[in-house]
Amino acid sequence: MRNSYSVSVLRSRRLPSIALAAMLLLVSACGGIDTRLLAQYQAEHVSPHQFLTEDTLAGLDAQPVPDGVNPALYAQLKDALFSELLRVQGGKIVSQPPSGDDNLVADLALAAVETEYYLSWSYRNLGDYDQNGSVGISDITPIAMHYGEAVPEVDGERDEDSLQAVIDGSGNGTIDIADITPIAMSYGTAVEGYAIQTSADEAQTWDDLPPVPVTAATGDGRKSFEVLLESPVERNIYRVVPYTGDEYGDGSNAVRYFTSELVLVVETPPESGAGTAEDPYVVLLDTPYELRVEDSEAVDVSADVAFETMPPAFVVFTAEEPRLMTVENIMVGDFTVVALLGEIAPVPSGVVHFRAKGDLPP
Repeated sequence: MRNSYSVSVLRSRRLPSIALAAMLLLVSACGGIDTRLLAQYQAEHVSPHQFLTEDTLAGLDAQPVPDGVNPALYAQLKDALFSELLRVQGGKIVSQPPSGDDNLVADLALAAVETEYYLSWSYRNLGDYDQNGSVGISDITPIAMHYGEAVPEVDGERDEDSLQAVIDGSGNGTIDIADITPIAMSYGTAVEGYAIQTSADEAQTWDDLPPVPVTAATGDGRKSFEVLLESPVERNIYRVVPYTGDEYGDGSNAVRYFTSELVLVVETPPESGAGTAEDPYVVLLDTPYELRVEDSEAVDVSADVAFETMPPAFVVFTAEEPRLMTVENIMVGDFTVVALLGEIAPVPSGVVHFRAKGDLPP
């Protein structure tokens, strides 16, 4: 869920002084940003290496009104950004890659297209509404262009891939003045690109592969990346990490390259059935059955798999070895068990069909 920037959060930051409040009133009255007043504020309240430069404020003041945008609205947005930059950061500019839950890439996927494998993921950088790689002055333009628009929904949920969802940085469902605050809080946060990293072990000691520049992103809504995975290594794990210069942000979810099909074996199979859709194994209620999972090279991977049922059923699987399956006594009917190679890029194979048989409790 996106951060809604509650009042308590804002109050925890340093509030502007009386001098700053007076300065903002003068700015509003003059219709522009007075960098002389800013210099006075810097001298009194901010150390020299932290303050907003005059170029930054001059650039904000000189930002042209986009075609089709109400000039008064655009002036209001510029003034609001100036105010927020000083209020939530004390004039400080952050220059680092994005981090935190709001910027976490959680949709990294590995997909096969014939004999080639592609990594795909969505761009995340809260406050970068024009998705040019950095949070800055130009990000007020998308707010102005789409002011008042609501975030569309898909099946009752907000469409996070829509352009409106990107611009709705406050997460309140509507593009409005509240979306200025995320720009100020993340001002200067930048993504030069994403490092593709790989690991050969579950401890996840990561090695860098060639990076992907942010300019490779495409799309009309939330921008995304699709990259051919060169020479993938069987069983290796992959992730992407945003970077700026030599600094790295938080890593994405991880995916595994794995082409071996799994084979699900029922040790000491039931007397009735063959485990197929046409002739399922008939299992008794409250009776444990041992499951074993092998890959295509007959290597036992039982310890690394997870099990799912289709449809969801009242079936319990033990996590320790041997892996046991028990059908609870409230379950009668047909179901399918699927072996998945862990939670990292599950490989849905090793399917076995069952039929639970027994008397329902009174």
